[in-house]
Amino acid sequence: MNIIIPQNIFSTLFALTLPDNQKEKIIIKESSLIVKELEKNKDSVGIIPSFDLLRNPELFVSKKFAISFDGFLSNSYLYFKPEQTTLDKILLHGDISSNDLVLSKFFFQNNTELVQN
Repeated sequence: MNIIIPQNIFSTLFALTLPDNQKEKIIIKESSLIVKELEKNKDSVGIIPSFDLLRNPELFVSKKFAISFDGFLSNSYLYFKPEQTTLDKILLHGDISSNDLVLSKFFFQNNTELVQN
């Protein structure tokens, strides 16, 4: 059984806690591609963004294990220029998940263009 994780510090910390014989079964993917990898590898497990469950209700979700972030501990950050008073474009950079896209569209829905880099 493969373990599919996103490429970020929190998933890496989780992977480091696994026994050595399971570390060799880890597949690191961009967050947006983990569900596709799970579809190809039906006997695998993965850590996926929570909003991906909305588009993939057939996925089995563990009731015993989850990773969630609150407050300052986060995988996504918003940076603003101090003198800026309006937004017309948001640059999304790095390992962009469905959570980043949906929340950005929700919070900045008034005439703001989302650009992935």
